[in-house]
Amino acid sequence: MTFRGRFWRQIARFIIRFWLNLPLPSGVSSFVASPEVRSQKVEGNMKREAESREQKAEGKAQRGEGNSQHSVLSTQSSDSTQNSKFKVQNSLISSPTLRIQLRQWMQQCRQATLHLFVGVDYETLCHQAHPDFSPIGWHLGNIAYTESLWLLEKCAGQSPQFPQYRRLFAADGLPKAERVHLPSLPEIQEYLDAVRIQVFDYLEQAPLDQQERLWRWLLQHESQHAETIALVLELHRGQGAGGRGQGLRSQQNQFKIQNSKFKI
Repeated sequence: MTFRGRFWRQIARFIIRFWLNLPLPSGVSSFVASPEVRSQKVEGNMKREAESREQKAEGKAQRGEGNSQHSVLSTQSSDSTQNSKFKVQNSLISSPTLRIQLRQWMQQCRQATLHLFVGVDYETLCHQAHPDFSPIGWHLGNIAYTESLWLLEKCAGQSPQFPQYRRLFAADGLPKAERVHLPSLPEIQEYLDAVRIQVFDYLEQAPLDQQERLWRWLLQHESQHAETIALVLELHRGQGAGGRGQGLRSQQNQFKIQNSKFKI
C-alpha cells in the first residue's frame, strides 16, 4: 500500500473513533477534546449565553425605566406648557382689548340694524308680511329684550328692564299673528338705547373668561334678526310692487334667497 493510501486510511479511522467516542490514538488526545471536555465547553457556552441574555434583559429594563421617567417628565412638562398656554389665553380673553372689540362690534352691528329702518313708517313696522314672519318692529324689540334678559338679568343680576315689554317681545310671549300691536319706532329705539347703556356699563366688569361666548352669541343673534328684517322688507316691497318675486329680486339690500325661508 502506498503512503497516500495509508494516510487516508488513518484519517478514516480517526474520524470513526472520534464520532463513536472511542479512545483516540496516543498523541491525538492532546489535540482533540474528549466528550467530557466538549460537554463542559457546551455547558460553559450555554451559561455565558444565559448570563448575556440576563444582562441584556436588565439593560432593557433599565432603559425602560429611564424612558418611563422621561415620559413622565415629558408629560409633566407638556401639562405645564398647556396650563401656561391656557393661562395666557385666559389673560388675553380678559384683556381690555377684547372689551374694546366687543363694544366696537356691537356698535357696528347696531348701526347696520338701525339703518334698515330708515324711511320705515308705522304701518310697515307693525304689519305681518307673511304668516311665517313676525313684524319687523317685533324683531327690533326682541334684540333689546334678549340682551337685557341674558346680560342684565341673568349675568348682572339686575331687575327686569321695561317689564311692560317682556311678554310682547319675548320669543315665547305671543303668537306671530298677535305681535302687530307695537310701540312706535322712537319708543322701541329708546328701549334699545336704555338697555345698551346698561349693557356697556356691565361690559367693563363682566368676567369675559366665562362669558365671551355669550357676548359673541348676542352679536350673532342681532345679525340674524337684521337678516330677517331685510327679508321681510323685501316682502313688503314685493307686495307693494304687485308681486313677491319682483320684490325679492330688488337689489337695494342684495340678499339672495335660494330654496329656503327664515322663521323667527
